[in-house]
Amino acid sequence: MKSIKKALTLILPTIVYVYFIGWVFAIPYYNYQYANNNGFMKWVFFGEVVATYESMGWPYDAYQHNFGKRTKALSTEAEKELTFFNLSIESISKANNITNNGKAWEVIPDEDIEKIKFHLQEALSASEFVSSKSLKKLHKKLPIMYETKFRRGLKLMIEGFNKNGENATADFISAQKMLNDFGDWYVENLRK
Repeated sequence: MKSIKKALTLILPTIVYVYFIGWVFAIPYYNYQYANNNGFMKWVFFGEVVATYESMGWPYDAYQHNFGKRTKALSTEAEKELTFFNLSIESISKANNITNNGKAWEVIPDEDIEKIKFHLQEALSASEFVSSKSLKKLHKKLPIMYETKFRRGLKLMIEGFNKNGENATADFISAQKMLNDFGDWYVENLRK
């Protein structure tokens, strides 16, 4: 108990001393910023009080200046990745819309097949910029579903378009099953 009191009597005054020394330097800085941003006359009439009061929070601003940008950059990176996630979903939706445009027995025209291939490749390319860490923020199972159903299904579908014959049909069927499984899971878990 004595050692705690002794430590506190040394640490607490040091913290207070550092805070007030920092505040002494922060007061003129905050007053200068206030006058510079709002004009000298606004600073003269009550501005110095506001700026001096705001300068009391200098430790928080110092922390934000040094560490807040990293946190913001990380969240910005995650936001970019989620934008690519959304792009991949939109691209596969565009491909599906083209596929579902005609009647069940109609043959898809070559120009529509090229559009479908383009949207599938666009979805796959966008998905490559998405990390599991970002997907986990949306749902804990999304990274697994996205990789095993969505991305694998896209790859198989694209391979199927590049092949001919029975292998292509098998790829299409497997890919469609994977993409349907992902779509059902997505609607059930993320579209609520």
